[in-house]
Amino acid sequence: MPQPWGIDCPEKGQDFGTKAKHATSILVFAKVIEVEPATTDRYGRTVPFVRVGDTLVNEELIRQGLAWVFTRYCDRAIC
Repeated sequence: MPQPWGIDCPEKGQDFGTKAKHATSILVFAKVIEVEPATTDRYGRTVPFVRVGDTLVNEELIRQGLAWVFTRYCDRAIC
Protein backbone atom coordinates (compact mmCIF):
# COMPACT_ATOMS: atom_id res chain seq x y z
CA MET A 1 0.00 0.00 0.00
CA PRO A 2 1.35 3.46 -0.77
CA GLN A 3 2.23 5.89 2.01
CA PRO A 4 -0.97 7.79 2.83
CA TRP A 5 -0.94 11.50 1.95
CA GLY A 6 -0.30 14.22 4.52
CA ILE A 7 1.16 11.96 7.21
CA ASP A 8 4.50 10.53 8.14
CA CYS A 9 4.80 7.12 9.80
CA PRO A 10 7.84 5.51 11.33
CA GLU A 11 9.49 3.08 8.94
CA LYS A 12 11.04 -0.35 9.33
CA GLY A 13 13.94 -0.12 11.75
CA GLN A 14 12.66 3.07 13.40
CA ASP A 15 11.00 3.22 16.80
CA PHE A 16 7.35 2.12 16.53
CA GLY A 17 7.78 1.15 12.86
CA THR A 18 6.57 -2.40 13.47
CA LYS A 19 3.64 -1.17 15.55
CA ALA A 20 2.61 1.33 12.85
CA LYS A 21 2.79 -1.38 10.18
CA HIS A 22 0.73 -3.76 12.31
CA ALA A 23 -1.94 -1.12 12.97
CA THR A 24 -2.14 -0.31 9.27
CA SER A 25 -2.49 -4.00 8.46
CA ILE A 26 -5.36 -4.34 10.92
CA LEU A 27 -7.10 -1.39 9.28
CA VAL A 28 -6.76 -2.56 5.66
CA PHE A 29 -5.90 -6.27 5.38
CA ALA A 30 -8.46 -8.27 3.38
CA LYS A 31 -10.76 -5.23 3.15
CA VAL A 32 -11.90 -3.16 0.23
CA ILE A 33 -10.01 0.12 0.31
CA GLU A 34 -10.54 3.33 -1.62
CA VAL A 35 -7.39 5.07 -2.81
CA GLU A 36 -7.84 8.72 -3.76
CA PRO A 37 -4.63 10.07 -5.29
CA ALA A 38 -3.56 13.41 -3.79
CA THR A 39 -0.18 13.83 -5.46
CA THR A 40 2.93 11.98 -6.57
CA ASP A 41 6.21 12.07 -4.67
CA ARG A 42 9.62 12.88 -6.08
CA TYR A 43 10.05 9.21 -7.04
CA GLY A 44 6.82 9.18 -9.08
CA ARG A 45 4.85 7.17 -6.50
CA THR A 46 1.19 7.94 -5.86
CA VAL A 47 0.58 9.48 -2.44
CA PRO A 48 -3.16 9.08 -1.67
CA PHE A 49 -5.91 9.44 0.86
CA VAL A 50 -6.78 5.87 1.89
CA ARG A 51 -10.26 4.94 3.12
CA VAL A 52 -11.79 1.75 4.47
CA GLY A 53 -15.53 2.36 4.58
CA ASP A 54 -16.02 5.55 6.59
CA THR A 55 -12.52 5.42 8.10
CA LEU A 56 -9.81 7.64 6.66
CA VAL A 57 -6.68 5.58 7.34
CA ASN A 58 -4.45 8.68 7.22
CA GLU A 59 -6.43 10.28 10.04
CA GLU A 60 -6.83 7.07 12.05
CA LEU A 61 -3.07 6.48 12.21
CA ILE A 62 -2.65 10.00 13.58
CA ARG A 63 -5.45 9.42 16.09
CA GLN A 64 -3.72 6.25 17.31
CA GLY A 65 -0.45 8.15 17.73
CA LEU A 66 1.30 6.06 15.08
CA ALA A 67 1.78 8.87 12.54
CA TRP A 68 2.01 12.62 12.55
CA VAL A 69 0.88 15.33 10.17
CA PHE A 70 3.54 15.96 7.55
CA THR A 71 3.23 19.76 7.69
CA ARG A 72 5.84 20.32 5.01
CA TYR A 73 3.43 19.05 2.35
CA CYS A 74 0.00 18.90 3.96
CA ASP A 75 -1.95 21.93 2.78
CA ARG A 76 -5.53 20.68 3.08
CA ALA A 77 -8.15 21.11 5.80
CA ILE A 78 -7.49 17.58 7.12
CA CYS A 79 -4.14 18.83 8.40
